[in-house]
Amino acid sequence: MKRGELVPDALIGDMIRDYIKGVECDCTLLLDGFPRTLAQADILEQVIAESGDVRLSPAVLLEVDDEILFERIAGRRTCPACGAGYHVKTIPPLKEGICDVCGAELVIRKDDNPETVRNRLAVYREQTVPLVDFYEARCLLKKVAGVGSINDIVERVSQVLK
Repeated sequence: MKRGELVPDALIGDMIRDYIKGVECDCTLLLDGFPRTLAQADILEQVIAESGDVRLSPAVLLEVDDEILFERIAGRRTCPACGAGYHVKTIPPLKEGICDVCGAELVIRKDDNPETVRNRLAVYREQTVPLVDFYEARCLLKKVAGVGSINDIVERVSQVLK
């Protein structure tokens, strides 16, 4: 993860399988960021087949240009003391580099440094983009513009899932 690479598919598959087995109520689960590879999509299909009662709803693809993603990720700052989150452009602290909550110096997470972000985007194109065809072929993909205000994006997602 520190290099911007994905967690091994088998580990993620085991975690999802264990989690779904432990759910004892009739509910909806949101799997944010899973699956990220074709192998993980196959694992998810196996888990669903094993469980019997589970139904897969459409996947939502938030479409955002790489330049915007890079700016969003590389601009994040975190307080190591209290965990408060900031962004250099969209949620800046009152005093540059200093946490508004506790006064600690803000840091860039190791997985948010520019080199790692570029690698994460390359890994996404190589390993995750093939899922678009996978879910489109199953009529299980909804595309949503992932730009604008959070409220606007949430509204667009809500509309495609109705």
